[in-house]
Amino acid sequence: MTLCEIYETILDISLGYEKASLQEIKNLYVLANSYYEKEFGKKCNLKTEKAKLFYWIQEKSRYELLTDCMSDMIYDMLYYDPKKHGSDCKDLTFFLNHFELFQSLIKDFEEEFREPEEEGIPYEEEIPITRITKKQFFEYMEELLLEVDPSKEYLKLFYQALKEKKIIFWKELNKKEKNYYKKLLGFQEETPILEKASEEDLEEYVVINLFETTEDVTNLMHEFAHYISALDGKKDLLPLLTEYPSIFYEFYAIFYLGRKGYSDDEVNYLLNIRIQDTLVQIESMYPYLRYLSIFLENGQITEELDKKTPFLYGTPDYHHLCDSCTEGILESNPLQSFLYFIGTYLSVREIKKFQNGEEILPRIKKQTENLDDVSLEKLFKKEIRKNKIKVKKKLA
Repeated sequence: MTLCEIYETILDISLGYEKASLQEIKNLYVLANSYYEKEFGKKCNLKTEKAKLFYWIQEKSRYELLTDCMSDMIYDMLYYDPKKHGSDCKDLTFFLNHFELFQSLIKDFEEEFREPEEEGIPYEEEIPITRITKKQFFEYMEELLLEVDPSKEYLKLFYQALKEKKIIFWKELNKKEKNYYKKLLGFQEETPILEKASEEDLEEYVVINLFETTEDVTNLMHEFAHYISALDGKKDLLPLLTEYPSIFYEFYAIFYLGRKGYSDDEVNYLLNIRIQDTLVQIESMYPYLRYLSIFLENGQITEELDKKTPFLYGTPDYHHLCDSCTEGILESNPLQSFLYFIGTYLSVREIKKFQNGEEILPRIKKQTENLDDVSLEKLFKKEIRKNKIKVKKKLA
């Protein structure tokens, strides 16, 4: 094993991603100690200097491991593995091919929606959400589904899903029923708050809590869109677009509530929950996007390149940032957060068109039902063209 491989294995074990006996862990440190001896002519005392040896391993390997992790993450994006990631998705090549464009879109989104704390509705300050009865809830869902699909197809699917118990209201289940669905759908948490999951035979389920407020309507519209997109075993979905129809219908439901007479404060607050969550997701991606940019430009990530590349906000501890990003990639693909940005960005764009009188609902319905057929090049046609013009102006 190389020193970097030893470091990765130790991290995997310490983070709980890999199991190992005490002897196996000891063997890793013994092997690492041989590398230490080659460099310094003596070994560390594993009883008293184990921490010293670990920090030396980390110092020697952190950027090499981050480079390897970034390379693996890109490979996963280009050749999406359904067994590894849990869903049969197409690749994210489009994201890499238009990396600069998406960075620009993120910047524009932040400039539009990141408000000073003293303005707008602070995310931390809760606005009272109106309570509604279950009867009102079903009336609103019926009206909404008829608005977005006058053919009544969605309404029929909704009641069919209820009848077949594919839409599950978690709080209404007894203990035996909860245990059944936990096992069936593989829930890890004791009580899922709001989650869509699927059975192995590709049957779709929506699991949701009803809080008897207007949020029930927006939450279920979001999850029901996921349900529609994955019907009939349609698992071959574009990762970049998986949150797009759901967030669009969530937004549409919020504005529907406004038309029903609910206050501007409540409508704005419900919108702000999604917007602020997306901004938080964007912020969590900054370090990964920064290191991804370094990797794509140089084919590797080194301490020298790290220190040469400016940070968007401040100058954090380079080593700590490198280590935390490595751990994040080992745990999962952190760029999954990007799906929520794409979903929110496209939904805001389409809602604006709708508010300007453009007939978009038939197209959104078609996209929702056939996400795997949506052309990303066509969907982002205007943005790609604008970005090319911007690049040409910079080069001129």
